[in-house]
Amino acid sequence: MKITRIYVLTDPRDGAVRYVGKTIKTLSARLSGHVSLALVRKAKTHTANWIRALNAEGLRPKIAEVDRCCCAGWADLECAWIARYRAEGANLTNTTAGGAGDPARSPEVRAKFAAIARARSPETRALLSAASKRRPPHSIEARKKMSEAARSIAPEVRKRVGQMAVGKRHSDETKAKMSAAKQGKAVSAEARANMSEAQRRRVRTEAEREAQRRAWADKPAEEKAALSAMWSAQRTGRPRSAETRAKISAAQKGRKPSPEAAANHLAAQQRRRAREAAQKAATRPSQALVLVGAGA
Repeated sequence: MKITRIYVLTDPRDGAVRYVGKTIKTLSARLSGHVSLALVRKAKTHTANWIRALNAEGLRPKIAEVDRCCCAGWADLECAWIARYRAEGANLTNTTAGGAGDPARSPEVRAKFAAIARARSPETRALLSAASKRRPPHSIEARKKMSEAARSIAPEVRKRVGQMAVGKRHSDETKAKMSAAKQGKAVSAEARANMSEAQRRRVRTEAEREAQRRAWADKPAEEKAALSAMWSAQRTGRPRSAETRAKISAAQKGRKPSPEAAANHLAAQQRRRAREAAQKAATRPSQALVLVGAGA
């Protein structure tokens, strides 16, 4: 996942912060982009005008990173930094409160860009995908920095990012694409260990648990049945190790299930016993035939 940097442009004469932005590029590349936009493309923005005024004096702005993240929370971070500097009295050249991208693009223009992207041919999509796959993987050091940046995200930002996905569901087509993309990909032991450790560190609040219970209760009965069947099939033939059983037992100690959970557990036990009884009954006729054949 790419790291998004929140940066500021400052006046070289007095160090005053004049602009807050975000980028996934290096800071030097982003600064070059600002200068090119102002001096070469002659952009008519407040920021470009300020850069041209500096250039007339033989100066150029300075750039510095103030924050970073590796998720969709960059918009909240950018808004927070803009609000902070404005509250401190900074004369910013930003024309928006942040997080909205290029303010010069109207909704109609954005819709046109989206339509162009959707109209790409399969050949073009394949070329773009191949170009992306040719990129070298992140180094261990880069992955460590990205992980540390993700852990440093403020809880309130995490909460806002999580709320952005509330109520959104993937379409069947999207689910099929995601499933196909993961087919044949083996997860390394190291990756499994990292995911397990991340889950152990995660502490769900009671509000989050209640939200999960409500989300499950609101699912249609058909979807619940399909999910239960899928999970059951995934567990079939995969006995739990002694270590896993011990962990489950330790996690369950001291926990009192809700009446609904207790009823569901009892119903699951009854269904399992009914299946076992049916399987035993199905094998009895064949055993009787064997005994009769032996007697004859």
